[in-house]
Amino acid sequence: MSLNVFDDASRTISASLRISQIMTPEPSLSCLTTRDGEKAKQLSLDTNYDIIPISRNGVISSYFHRATGKIERVQVGDLLSSESPIDDCLELFRDREFYFVNRENRVVGLVNHADLDKVPVRLSFYVLISKLETLLLAMFRFHYRDDDSWKGLLRDRVGKIADIYEAKKRRGLDISLFDCMNLSDMLELLQKSEKLYEFIGFESRKKCEKACSGLDELRHDVMHTANPTLLARGVPNLLDRRQRLIQLIRTCEEAMRKTGLN
Repeated sequence: MSLNVFDDASRTISASLRISQIMTPEPSLSCLTTRDGEKAKQLSLDTNYDIIPISRNGVISSYFHRATGKIERVQVGDLLSSESPIDDCLELFRDREFYFVNRENRVVGLVNHADLDKVPVRLSFYVLISKLETLLLAMFRFHYRDDDSWKGLLRDRVGKIADIYEAKKRRGLDISLFDCMNLSDMLELLQKSEKLYEFIGFESRKKCEKACSGLDELRHDVMHTANPTLLARGVPNLLDRRQRLIQLIRTCEEAMRKTGLN
């Protein structure tokens, strides 16, 4: 599969998935219509919401913040545009938990950490993970096209990979053993194969392992939408893994460009 497919998909997703698609819209927010700190505090306790918006004449202009116990005015720094691409905003959540969403100078919703576990965010991660898997498969086919020595590096998994291969061959699929690996297998092979991790520029296995840390768990978390676990390790950890994923993709792409593999 051409890597351009993933580049095109990434651009399409980034252009189409906006903050407005993961926010809680204004009508669904638990709001007050008076700047009464005691009422706001009680509503926060009753709903277990950290942020209680306060509207005046139908316009949200302030909020109660449970963390501070104070009523604050909505400032410019508290706002994200409803049309902002989700991908461009993810890192903003590293240092704060929420933003109000602005459209035409009016607050129309609220977005917080919990919204990062929604399907539009997962779609962005899915495209990146799929691209990494495709890059790794291309590297494996190049470096091990006539060499089965890789099987010794995955001794505990090669039998299972072979079983999957045989099952798919019986269905008439034209595949290789590499196509039957999961991301965990791929990352393990990358980390154990000196010629692979040196090919993409890592000086040691330890440095390669650090770059790959948590990416197999990230794929698992992204794919299990019925039992959301994407935020189980916290937002900073999620964003750290996303950065490692993007950096590993760039590292692989650069190595492949230098050898004419892309």
